[in-house]
Amino acid sequence: MVPISAQFKCNIDTVNKYIDKRILIPIRDLTAYLRLIVIRSFDVKPGAEADSLTRGIGGCSILSGASKLRDKIEIRPGIVTKDNEGKIK
Repeated sequence: MVPISAQFKCNIDTVNKYIDKRILIPIRDLTAYLRLIVIRSFDVKPGAEADSLTRGIGGCSILSGASKLRDKIEIRPGIVTKDNEGKIK
């Protein structure tokens, strides 16, 4: 355990070095289909009926693939499940 303080800028460099050396960046297949998981979403008019919504904000994490400028992304409702090996179905 390393005591840190962002306010006093104490040991931030130590944590950065640890992250840089110890936490591996996963190898990504950028040619795979883009798959996202929506972490959170907000509508622009809280309390509005779903049919009247015209825009919103979503926070996502990329699970696989990559997106390019002007790609169209389809967002579908659903529940994420995993198989016996822990892979997302």
